[in-house]
Amino acid sequence: MPLFNFLECFASPRVREIQPLKKGDMVFHVTMEPFSSGVRRWVINQFCHTGLVATDVADYQLGDQVLVYHMGVKRICRDYWHDSVNGSRVDLVGVVKSLDRATRTELISKALGYYGKTPKPLRRSCYWMGEGQPDCHPRFPDEDEAYGFSCATFVHQCYQDVDVLLVDLEAMPLTTREEVDELVALFKESVSTRPFKRLFPGYLMGATKEDQQPFAPDDWSPWKDHGQFVPPHAIFDIGSAP
Repeated sequence: MPLFNFLECFASPRVREIQPLKKGDMVFHVTMEPFSSGVRRWVINQFCHTGLVATDVADYQLGDQVLVYHMGVKRICRDYWHDSVNGSRVDLVGVVKSLDRATRTELISKALGYYGKTPKPLRRSCYWMGEGQPDCHPRFPDEDEAYGFSCATFVHQCYQDVDVLLVDLEAMPLTTREEVDELVALFKESVSTRPFKRLFPGYLMGATKEDQQPFAPDDWSPWKDHGQFVPPHAIFDIGSAP
């Protein structure tokens, strides 16, 4: 199964709840748990977060700790994902079936290379909501140790660095002027002010779910919505909260 959805474990008792994770697999956090109760329910996050598994996990269950490389608020981070309330958690894992052990090791080596870069001054943020920039940042192009990534473009770039093209970047649609304005309102100067081809984490999910690399669907729109991967019965209705 190229895309394993751990949230579905609570939708059907026949779905296997334990799944091995291998270094280089893509992981996705799409929900948060609003409160502790007897029945698991989730709120869909406004934004999906994605990263790369740093080291193998033999038997993963929803909520277990997983070491992940990912693009954080300012730079590439290496963190344990396990908490959907105060951090990130692995809700889904995307597997590219063609990856062998050597390629997975090289893939994580590429992630480690970006992680080791130290932009100066340290207060500079390398987050960039635009087309991925592995060698510089559009806001400070002369900084040698900088890069410009969102979480999705970081993951895509690491795969591209080992000659695996996950998504057909040229075929992706441009953002509209209205979409750019909405992103600028949220991310300020960390967004391209011109329409660009935005790489949604859902496109990476599609590349594994459909087992198609590079991914290029006839209609990109449905893949922008990461909420489609949350089982309907498991969505918490905020209006029903006490």
